[in-house]
Amino acid sequence: MKDNTTTLLGLKDVIVKSVEETAESIHIEIELPRHPHKCPCCGKTTDRIHDYRRQIVKDSSAFGKQVYLHLRKRRYVCTQCGKRFHEFNSFLPRYYRSTQRKILNVIHSFRETVSAAHIAKENDISVSTAIRYFTLVQYGSYTLPRVLSLDEFKGNADGEKFQTIITDAEHHIVLDVFKNRKSSDLIQYFLRFPRKERLKVQYVVMDMSSLFYGVAKACFPNAKIIADRYHVVRQANWAMENVRKRVQKTLSVEWRKYFKRSRFLLNKNPEKLSPDEKDRLRVILGISSDLEYAYILKNSFAELMHSDSSLVSSGSANGCILRNPPG
Repeated sequence: MKDNTTTLLGLKDVIVKSVEETAESIHIEIELPRHPHKCPCCGKTTDRIHDYRRQIVKDSSAFGKQVYLHLRKRRYVCTQCGKRFHEFNSFLPRYYRSTQRKILNVIHSFRETVSAAHIAKENDISVSTAIRYFTLVQYGSYTLPRVLSLDEFKGNADGEKFQTIITDAEHHIVLDVFKNRKSSDLIQYFLRFPRKERLKVQYVVMDMSSLFYGVAKACFPNAKIIADRYHVVRQANWAMENVRKRVQKTLSVEWRKYFKRSRFLLNKNPEKLSPDEKDRLRVILGISSDLEYAYILKNSFAELMHSDSSLVSSGSANGCILRNPPG
């Protein structure tokens, strides 16, 4: 139930604690996994929690009902300078009480011939809030930023399942919301900008979509294309999961069930494994040297991606290696 709810929410790294449904709304209690944060003041890494606070966040409606996220968020305290700060999340903009996708849906609604009051009522927000969200978008701009970001999100504009959000990644400003994610339409959209403007774009940040890659290569010849870290690390996780499935198919029915029930241990941060979980993980990895090596590579790659330095010790898996890797 928890995994299915998390999938339906479409939020990254969210732990669903409970779900309550009324006749008019859905209330979902969530929190984020605990992990070290860098102090925004002095840059020192800290894992010390100062306190917890609860915040009610409005999300996009689902199943004809308003959705409210009850976020139990942490405040960390820096052990070096004493600075207190909230944990980072990817779905709630700072100083806002609505998720990013709800804000995007409100912005997109202004494309239709309806009043701000109608949009506000449909999204359970005030008219002034709806108008404030609208002002975040720079419509009709003929300038492009130095760092351009392309990302997709689920919507229903003109019957399209996905839309594209175009942002200034350096200054966190929404530039436009495009009606679909078709490369031909996006290329036509960006070619409206003078070549001089398109040459100013130095970086294009995107997922690993071949569609966005083609758009970036066609429209921004001077730009370096950057794949965001989340999608890169996810590829390593998927590669290890493919090895697990291959190994699992060769086992008996009892062992296949054991593997499937314990697969979450392979994706859990090794430093957060309990002693019992470490024992179970040793059993799983002890069955297949291929799976063990895939696990080592996955953790080493994740360590590299989260490190401030590219010099990460080869063959390490945060202390969870059981044998020397094959070959």
